[in-house]
Amino acid sequence: MSNISDLKNLLKEKSKIALFSHTSPDADAISSCLAFKQMLIDNYPKKEIDIFIDAEPANFYSAFKEKNILSEFNDKDYDLAISLDCNSASRLGKFKDFYQSIKDKINIDHHASNERFGNINIVLHSTASTGELLYLMFKKFNLTITTETAKYIYIGIITDTNCFTSTAMQGRTHYVISEILKFNFDYLAIREYFFKNNSKSKSIILEKALHSLKFFASDHISYMKIMYIDIINAQGTWEDTLGIADQGITISGIDISIVVIEKEPENYYISLRSKDENVDVSEIAKKFDGGGHKTAAAFQCLSKNCLRTTIFNLVTECKEVVKNISHEDEQEIVF
Repeated sequence: MSNISDLKNLLKEKSKIALFSHTSPDADAISSCLAFKQMLIDNYPKKEIDIFIDAEPANFYSAFKEKNILSEFNDKDYDLAISLDCNSASRLGKFKDFYQSIKDKINIDHHASNERFGNINIVLHSTASTGELLYLMFKKFNLTITTETAKYIYIGIITDTNCFTSTAMQGRTHYVISEILKFNFDYLAIREYFFKNNSKSKSIILEKALHSLKFFASDHISYMKIMYIDIINAQGTWEDTLGIADQGITISGIDISIVVIEKEPENYYISLRSKDENVDVSEIAKKFDGGGHKTAAAFQCLSKNCLRTTIFNLVTECKEVVKNISHEDEQEIVF
């Protein structure tokens, strides 16, 4: 099947549905799966629905740890697979072959780098998050949206837009937010949890990252690193590193921010950020088998031996991009 009109029929017909998202999941990835599952429960009762994400529970936000997300295979025979917020099948990790083995596959995503790996591909990169895309899709199909679903959609939008500061936001995003806020959930508590809730361990890890701060390309590229030993010494978790990737891009004059995080021994997660869509870091990440969208992207490096070469090549790529940016017309903004 390739026609989007077949999607609603598949949701009605199939009885065992497996939802997937990418490894090293962010909040939009997890909350999109939870929003879709809740929508299915509310609109199509008596279906079996499971979520599979290749990540240990310790690498989830604590808010999601009790949500029955599976990190291992089971023996069920699913008749529909749905990937959410994932730009390529390879980023499904150990569940890649499992996803591809299911006959009917749907791919729902907002990343411009999406590789259209489903039988049905719903990819709208003009949306600022997969959460936003889900709201538009649910409304288009006249599906019931409950408060629980709305809450998860809100989480996806607020986190993927960095608390509504991303340049990916457009007028439609603000419209979706205004509609979502008509539901009765504690959106202030969600904002507090994700953006005003730094632990002591996160503050120590951030200090380590800032201590490693370096600049390249006449101070237009920033670089920071967080080693696994830094996380352990701070008595922290992977969750404590989330959001640190955005620190470098807040520095005046920086066009590209690079942050290397050793999330486990010799498992490096490398995040890229840019200030605006004129610098497309997703294109840089694709050269290292990663992906993302224009202002936020990432890839992985699974060996300490190749890390030095990878970072050298990455900085070289970033320098080429920055070299082509004109800074001559930059003026101080007066408010």
